[in-house]
Amino acid sequence: MLDPTINLSPYPVLAADGSERQPGLDNHAMGTVFEELVRRFNEENNEEAGEHWTPRDVVRLMAFLVFRPIADQIESGTYLLYDGAIGTGGMLTVGETTLVELAAAQGK
Repeated sequence: MLDPTINLSPYPVLAADGSERQPGLDNHAMGTVFEELVRRFNEENNEEAGEHWTPRDVVRLMAFLVFRPIADQIESGTYLLYDGAIGTGGMLTVGETTLVELAAAQGK
């Protein structure tokens, strides 16, 4: 049975009057939901979470180690991030967030 209080769509659920009843999930939120499901099922099989994806705190550290030393040299603009495994997309969203934060700290 489908629970009407859960919205896994990227689109908001609107009430009859047009107001937003439930927000939609962006890619980051959907990746987090997926990772939590994988984690829970892995616990049942006595597996470690890191066997199937890189934990977000590790991805944030990786992005920080890559971008921080050159943060003052990064030009304002559009960049492409590459994740060869592209599991949940967490590496992309965390990498983007880290790059944006470092750029903002540099006034870019």
